[in-house]
Amino acid sequence: MSRGAGGVCDVGFFLVYEFKSRMLAMLMGSMFDAAFARFSTAFEKRADAIYGRPKLASS
Repeated sequence: MSRGAGGVCDVGFFLVYEFKSRMLAMLMGSMFDAAFARFSTAFEKRADAIYGRPKLASS
């Protein structure tokens, strides 16, 4: 996590998984990707609800 100007934070999250079976990886990989996408979207929405969205400076 890094803190930027105006109290804005940038949070990085990496998830690495591997299946021993190549067939299982082909079948389940996209399901895990979709589940993580839902997880990250829910995290962002909750953070917005608690802390609000940062106001972008106009140029």
